[in-house]
Amino acid sequence: MIRLTLFLILAFAAACSKPQPVAPEGVEQMTVTLSPQEENILATWQLPEAVTEFSFNEGDMPVSEREADWTPQGEGWVFDGQTLSREDGSDFQEFSFTLPAASMFYDRYYVPASKVGKGGWVIFANALAPAEGDFEVRFEGLPESNVIYGAGEITSPDETRDGNTLGIFYVGPAENLSMEGGILIAGPEIPDAIRTDISDNLENAVTKLTDAWEYAPEIPPAVIITYDRNWHGQSWKGGVREEVITFHLRGFDLSDNGSNFAAQLRNTSLHEAVHVWNGTLFESSENSEQSWVHEGAAEYIANRLWMDEDIFNAAVQKALNGCILRLGDHSIRDTEIASWGQTPYRCGHVVHLAAELSALQHTGKNVLGIWKDVYDATGDERVYDSATFVTAAEADGGEPFSDIMTVFNEGLTAENRAALVAHLNALGADIVPLTPEDETSDETTLSVTVLRELLIDYCDGGYGFTQMPEGFALETAQRCGDALAGDPLVSSLNGQDLLKAPVAVYFAVREACKAREPLVLTRADGTELEPLACPEGVASLPELYNVRSAGTLPPL
Repeated sequence: MIRLTLFLILAFAAACSKPQPVAPEGVEQMTVTLSPQEENILATWQLPEAVTEFSFNEGDMPVSEREADWTPQGEGWVFDGQTLSREDGSDFQEFSFTLPAASMFYDRYYVPASKVGKGGWVIFANALAPAEGDFEVRFEGLPESNVIYGAGEITSPDETRDGNTLGIFYVGPAENLSMEGGILIAGPEIPDAIRTDISDNLENAVTKLTDAWEYAPEIPPAVIITYDRNWHGQSWKGGVREEVITFHLRGFDLSDNGSNFAAQLRNTSLHEAVHVWNGTLFESSENSEQSWVHEGAAEYIANRLWMDEDIFNAAVQKALNGCILRLGDHSIRDTEIASWGQTPYRCGHVVHLAAELSALQHTGKNVLGIWKDVYDATGDERVYDSATFVTAAEADGGEPFSDIMTVFNEGLTAENRAALVAHLNALGADIVPLTPEDETSDETTLSVTVLRELLIDYCDGGYGFTQMPEGFALETAQRCGDALAGDPLVSSLNGQDLLKAPVAVYFAVREACKAREPLVLTRADGTELEPLACPEGVASLPELYNVRSAGTLPPL
């Protein structure tokens, strides 16, 4: 629960501010004292007893990143990114590191430290943790106006916090915080339009989900945004831990951000807000095995909360075609396929569309009503699984949903793909086969799919390429033979532009394969590469669909 309102924070901090106490000798628990500076953080570890070496928790921060970025203070230290010791082997009970803002992003890891505005920092407490044992976090030298936000609590920097539960936390000026339904933490470098967009949509989501489900999380969602315009290139990293949603934006001109970028931030915020309910307040016992349930729900409900009809139809088309391409004829119960990458998001989205369309006809319930039934069925343990969801969706949607769930359980063979579309159309959707002339919101997804299947065949199961402004830079010199040697930058395939006409590319290669004609990649400079025979993965690309209407869905 948020214990202080924003207007009380400054008064509280001013009234309670006092010199930071120094940990006495013989402390029973490790403490980390943080002294944020303008460009880095001085972090001092005080141990309950002297040791000859200290090891960090290696599960939450890459050893290579800690070794590259973190600098021990003083002489005579030996540090390999994981373990710290003295050169002479002597024991120690205190040591310090200088922690800068993260120099790069790493896959699957939270950003350990990043700046928020002037004087603010967002820090991942687990990056400070020892390999074993508990620890506390203290703060030193902060202005009286600074606050700490972490684990749903806003406190004065004079208060010691539990490092094991602090998670992703903010330390810095109180003016970077705003509270509208949830918490938004962002510096003045983030344009008001983005701040307002996320705050308004988050407030709307929290209000609607709480009203519909009658379960309110003890800790509302919090969004933290960091930004560096002068980054090496353009990139952004999102993440969520418990109730905290983070966006680390780098290199973009936010004053001229396009609607697609703003929409992506909005949708991700709402997606993760839904997870505060179906991943934190309630828990899936099949978190990784049947992730189409909770990931599909989060994505579908997020879309429904803000998208207008046209945008939502495009999102359904992306989900339907993405599910067809990724799941193939495998069952949605096949963990190895259905819970990998984007598959649970795409297929789960379509399952939830089917559940809502069926329920609206059968009982008049919308998707929030279905999930209210899921939550109500969990009992005191508040744990659900795929069977809990399917039981609720079948009770609310009747036989139409059961028929569609059977299709997903069997897998999307050609016959079942046609059956799925027929079932959705019977529920009020208007879905027809995609044609070369149709536009798609998938951007380059179809071109990426074709290139991936093409390279997998010629590169012994591996592939690599990077999208560039002029086309796709293939990473093929070392593994794909003479035909694709030299890591070519390609812009078209069989005469169709890979960036501007992905639908036309998709149809062109299917037609070439059907006619047993070669596939020809063309460089950005107009030079054609050696023709390639059509591989099985490309020849078997399925028919895709145009979603002209997802059906009649009242606003949530």
